[in-house]
Amino acid sequence: MQAFDTAKLLAIAACPMQVRTSRYVQPLKQLVCSLAESNPGQLLIVMGCKDDDLSEVDKRAIANLSTKDFKVEYRLVPDIGIQNVFSPRFALNWIKLNSWNMTEFDSVVNLDTDMVVLGDLTHLRTLPTDFAWVPYQGPKRWWHNKGGFVFLRPCQAVFQHMLRLATENEELQFQDLHAEQTFIDWYFYYTGYRLPIPYNTNVHKALTSFKGGKLQTPGGAAPIVLHFANIKPWGIQPEDKLYKWAHRCKEAQAKPADE
Repeated sequence: MQAFDTAKLLAIAACPMQVRTSRYVQPLKQLVCSLAESNPGQLLIVMGCKDDDLSEVDKRAIANLSTKDFKVEYRLVPDIGIQNVFSPRFALNWIKLNSWNMTEFDSVVNLDTDMVVLGDLTHLRTLPTDFAWVPYQGPKRWWHNKGGFVFLRPCQAVFQHMLRLATENEELQFQDLHAEQTFIDWYFYYTGYRLPIPYNTNVHKALTSFKGGKLQTPGGAAPIVLHFANIKPWGIQPEDKLYKWAHRCKEAQAKPADE
């Protein structure tokens, strides 16, 4: 296995909810295939918790995604289980705060599992900021899924501060909005950097052209990260114009059993 120098590494963390259940192991394989092509030599950390709905077979399948050029690590982290009475699924998402506790890395990119990465991400290490994300996935400002792509610089003090605020103040849990996404937006509202749509391109809201088999986002830029937020990769059929981007890895094309 290739040695990975954390001082020169951009760690990539797979976002929690989608890898805390067995049904999202298949999209994870698609994400890994795209990252191995676009960002060789980097490290993907798949965060999970002790009581997640992942079998030992699932965990071994995740570990076996590593190659000599791209390493995948399954890492158990504390479960930040903040319950949500409006949308219970959001309780799983608070685990992503653990990304700020990965202080062995200078920088981390947190990705949703239902993504395909087409372009290089390592240049983000030079951003003069501790936090950056894509506020909106499409031209309509109301269409936001901000937590899908997050650039951050880990800091234990920030992690502890965020954890204390979120767990001790119910108002900051934003249960009636987008839970941890809204909390992170609130926390970095005045200091974070805004990244353009190509870094978190919703495939159904932000692609404006397919001419010549090339994708374009509003403004004409090619997407760097595609986000299958509305329909998952396994739902893209061969006749769909998005098929070749949704299926980067043939062995991961199978539809999850519980779908």
